[in-house]
Amino acid sequence: MDDEGHPLLLSVDDLPSAPISSTSSSTSLLLDPIQPPLHPQESLTTPRRLPLRAPSIEFDSTPSRPRPRAYTLSHSAFGSFGTFPSTARAGPVPAPTIISRVRLFFLQLFSNLSSAGFLVLIVIWALSSRTLHAILTKAVKRERREWDTDERRKKYADEKVVKDIRYYARNCGFDVVETVVETKDGYLLKMFKVVCLKKKGKTHSDGRKGFPVLIQHGLFQSCGSFITSEERSLAFWLAEHGDYQVYLGNNRGVFDMGHVALKRSDPRFWDFNIKELALYDLPAMVDYVRRDTGYDKVAFIGHSQGNATMFCSLAQGMVPELGSKLSIFIALAPAVYAGPLTTGFPFGALKNMKWRTWRRVFGVLDFIPLMRISYNLVPSKPFGLLGYQMFAFLFNWTDANWLLSRKPKKFRYTPSPVSSASVFWWTGFGGFSTRGCVLDTAVDKWFDNRFPPLAIHHGGRDYLVLTEPLIERLKTHETDVNVIRVKKMEEGEHCDFFWHVDAVELCFHSFLEDIERTRPRYPEEEHDSESSEEDEEK
Repeated sequence: MDDEGHPLLLSVDDLPSAPISSTSSSTSLLLDPIQPPLHPQESLTTPRRLPLRAPSIEFDSTPSRPRPRAYTLSHSAFGSFGTFPSTARAGPVPAPTIISRVRLFFLQLFSNLSSAGFLVLIVIWALSSRTLHAILTKAVKRERREWDTDERRKKYADEKVVKDIRYYARNCGFDVVETVVETKDGYLLKMFKVVCLKKKGKTHSDGRKGFPVLIQHGLFQSCGSFITSEERSLAFWLAEHGDYQVYLGNNRGVFDMGHVALKRSDPRFWDFNIKELALYDLPAMVDYVRRDTGYDKVAFIGHSQGNATMFCSLAQGMVPELGSKLSIFIALAPAVYAGPLTTGFPFGALKNMKWRTWRRVFGVLDFIPLMRISYNLVPSKPFGLLGYQMFAFLFNWTDANWLLSRKPKKFRYTPSPVSSASVFWWTGFGGFSTRGCVLDTAVDKWFDNRFPPLAIHHGGRDYLVLTEPLIERLKTHETDVNVIRVKKMEEGEHCDFFWHVDAVELCFHSFLEDIERTRPRYPEEEHDSESSEEDEEK
């Protein structure tokens, strides 16, 4: 659609893919066969794994389409194709000229002032609303857990509130290995691999270590969301109790990451939305994890936008072949259908805002730059507490299920930088909050038989997204999708699947169980199984 909302007459063949990056492999291989669906009568405790195959040589997941010259960002963000609907924006951003730079300066000057005013209004409104709510509401009675001992509290009493992933890891017996992954369109993504220092990692008979797990964050967040609950953090717990190789992904632009050719001050750098994350970021991270571990498949856990991106990646017309590389897809608070909050303030006002107006108010770089400036300059604890108040107001979150001492840490990583175009895709004219779905509901079938086994976890008090329509769609239309678990946390909110004080007991054991029963078998397990069968025959 153009800037006025008229459809763009653009065919799939007219949409070039991203250019080849310097890290791409030119080796072409056949795709691995997808795991067949579990039999309907198999229970959640039925052990079932595929025979382990030798790892294939690396190949990438980016769709094969005619490629433009290096790093020309005139890709598919501005027209709908396949199952993915785009928003009404004006088209790819051209290379800057002297005149365009002058215009950009004044545009950003005005938008910085207007978006800062918008943010201040939201913060004041949020603080007022939250203060009134605290006065009128009875305090939540919090029961102390057995594991929350005096010794543990003393250990973390002096813990700082910082932006350092490694600091939190080392504080509770872990470490992280930082790496940079390049996407096909030249963006540099920061990833972390969790290392458990409490025990020696097991090496299997084929020389490989534990099965790989990739965790992806939601909108306005980063991988910091999964490491701020001490040893009970999702990333640390899986690394210790599952003996997995746990990787933490981050979207483009997060942690001040850049591009091989574009500066962060260039509008072309920020000219992306969830489609680019689906076409380029997730495939790049999945392929990196496969290459780094030697496994054909990866277990994927995505929260909110993190799983919405994967649903988009796996849709027909996008990158459905990526499903062949996943052993399981665990979706936490699946952001496929919009919840009732997307119609309230301020979302009700934003969804009527067309791109021409939006760019004047919020600019064409990162969304509300004052948030990024505050992230870098405001002391950590005040920033975290203010961040909580703002998001609690916007998304109707509460801290009823959290350990209060963790709250400043959790919101030290929230909000993280997001492109203005991305937020427009979610909340602007013709966006997610208007359509009500990330994919085109008029399409008869979104996914094919390459979709991996799916586990869904949703909350009864999550008003940002709706899961019931997704479950119904999977039953009636998506017959190739093997749903192995649907679990509802009745009192759960949007982030409680990893921030809840009892997340380990309520969720993590289920994650581990589903990863175990869908992963390929290790060579020694194959050998033991064959030996058992021979003994039974005798």
